[in-house]
Amino acid sequence: MSPFWKFQSTKSFLFLLVFMFIFFAISCDQIRTRHADLNPEKFKLQSTDELIKEIYTQRNIDTCDGRIGMRSSIAEILGERGDSRAIQPLIDALNSPDEEIILGAGCQSINGTSYDSILEALGKFGPSAQAAIPSILGFFVKEDEYTVHMEWLVNALMEIDPSQAARIIPYITPCLRSPQIELVLRAARAVKTLNAVDDLPEDLKEIQRRATKAGFMAPEDYPFLLSKLKEYETAVEKNGPRYSDGALIYLIQRFGPLAKDAVPILKRLVEKYSGALADYPSIANTLIQINTPEAEEIVQTIMCHDRTWKFNVHEELKRIDGQGCKNISVSSDGRSYIVKE
Repeated sequence: MSPFWKFQSTKSFLFLLVFMFIFFAISCDQIRTRHADLNPEKFKLQSTDELIKEIYTQRNIDTCDGRIGMRSSIAEILGERGDSRAIQPLIDALNSPDEEIILGAGCQSINGTSYDSILEALGKFGPSAQAAIPSILGFFVKEDEYTVHMEWLVNALMEIDPSQAARIIPYITPCLRSPQIELVLRAARAVKTLNAVDDLPEDLKEIQRRATKAGFMAPEDYPFLLSKLKEYETAVEKNGPRYSDGALIYLIQRFGPLAKDAVPILKRLVEKYSGALADYPSIANTLIQINTPEAEEIVQTIMCHDRTWKFNVHEELKRIDGQGCKNISVSSDGRSYIVKE
């Protein structure tokens, strides 16, 4: 190659390096800007008028172009400031789609939802936020909404206008009979906040007492939890394996070996649904804590079948019986397990 062409090649290479450096610098600056934009601390420096403007701003969440959880952060600050000008914007946000919690691919995740923060903020205004009552009551015509946000709805209502409590009690008390223990716990706390315990039927009074006294973790609560586990199995069969009640599985786990009567139910669920079960990992951890021979056999089966778990599979298996996965195989259709002798 002639010196001329060598020079041209070197010049092209250097030009490419410079171009890549500039592109990289610009990209990093955009990333820094975006992360700064996502920082909730920034909102504390803004005026109330600026925050009100922000809470009405629509953003493209799918491309991460905007502040994920923005409304939650703004609502918290507006509630703390107590400026009455924020009441109507907060009500408008409560009535609008909660798009800020819909995350696009690659966007950062957030805890909670903006509805809960908005309700908490409105509650801080007390009777001054009376205009929010119709919106709060409107949640109770949508079961999938009020059951999720129940405690925040009740707290806001009681802080703004306690006289409205009677209107929502009929929606709350049936939740004490729910097969989902998490919903029972929420309802029990809500009934207490509403000062409605004395109006409950005797059987629901007992459930409410247990839920608020020890969170269903007292020894005498285990039979009740076992009955709920049977309801859970029925609900999974009816609604499909994505039905979940992680709180129930966690509570049973806390009883350890005392929960041996739960093992046959958990075994049926694992054998029937395997990794398609939403509470699959929680069930495995519960079986580990129960620690009976039958429970250990199921755990070994689960661990050998699913290698994607976040803990060291073989170390757990060594703790159980030292066999590793050598005595477990999966059937040709992948739906059942064979324990080798």
